[in-house]
Amino acid sequence: MDTRGPKPDIREADLMPTGKLYWTAVEPIWKKVSIYEGPGTFLKQFRGVTRAQAHLLAVHWTMSEVFNGGFGQYFFNDTGILAPEAVEGFEFVGLPKGAAFVRQAMAFFGADYPRERGKRNDLLEKPGKKKVSLSALDRKFFAWDKKESVPAALDAFVFRNADRFFI
Repeated sequence: MDTRGPKPDIREADLMPTGKLYWTAVEPIWKKVSIYEGPGTFLKQFRGVTRAQAHLLAVHWTMSEVFNGGFGQYFFNDTGILAPEAVEGFEFVGLPKGAAFVRQAMAFFGADYPRERGKRNDLLEKPGKKKVSLSALDRKFFAWDKKESVPAALDAFVFRNADRFFI
């Protein structure tokens, strides 16, 4: 099944506010890939959309959650399920620094990243864990976005690869 949405007119795309074009590419699959029903369901649904859409969705979720409450919130909430895909997603869209930040944040959990929310939360709440490192990483991530303007970079990626996202 083709999950791509309708292609916006080029003039319409030019007038969109920053971040709107890439959101237009994510929107058709927003509710088709659930992060709330566990790793098995997530991975099955994630693999059921186009590769480009899946990567963009993982980047979008990561950006949204980290900007809302930092990496601690990202991992505490259901969104943490897709951290490995976010690493791949940032690489795919040409933002390797974003991939490096997510990879570094995932290292908080050790070599075997737990997709299950409960396991991540247990580790986040474990005494002696250095949550300070996640806060420091948040600040670096925010500064990177301010410099790079990630939503603008995602818009440009979608524009250059419109056939991967739109019919």
